[in-house]
Amino acid sequence: MKRVMVLLLLCGACSTRGTAQMAIPNDLPALIADPRHRREAVEAVVTRRRELVPLLLGWFTRPPVGVDPVRFREGLILTISEAKVSEAAPLLAENITWRPLPIPVGPVWDKPPSTIISAFPCIKALLLIGPQSVPSLLSAHARSTDPEVRLAAVFTLSQLRSPEAEAALKEILDYALTTARFAESGLRRVGKPRAP
Repeated sequence: MKRVMVLLLLCGACSTRGTAQMAIPNDLPALIADPRHRREAVEAVVTRRRELVPLLLGWFTRPPVGVDPVRFREGLILTISEAKVSEAAPLLAENITWRPLPIPVGPVWDKPPSTIISAFPCIKALLLIGPQSVPSLLSAHARSTDPEVRLAAVFTLSQLRSPEAEAALKEILDYALTTARFAESGLRRVGKPRAP
């Protein structure tokens, strides 16, 4: 039996331009949260991108009532990535280390790339969005004081394999090498007695 989607009218009134508001699937949050029906959510987003993307971006920080927030967020990230919603790259990069489950025992970044990607839905989403996510990853790296966020941004850039990602990695490496030179120089001076 084919699934029948109930539609809820966002607004029965007309917009300021005189066109009626479009209806969204009433059960879209449930479709997003349920892996068995996520394909339907992705198809809705792809088909009605212009109307649904602002709603999805809002749900990223304020999930709808009536859904498990962790399952919904994971499903939302996967829906966004499969629909290639590049507008979500800044939000994904800001939340790059969010994960629904604890990572297996041991240092996170010593795991194989496939394990890291599967553990961090935002990393997977940014990789699926592709090179359009590079500016957001650079911004997350530059602005964050959290070492895990910075490592996650560099890891994600290293997995993109695009000219944009390569340029971003060179920029990050140049800065890191300069930082290392200053640190080495300072350490050499620390061990020397001061001149009177």
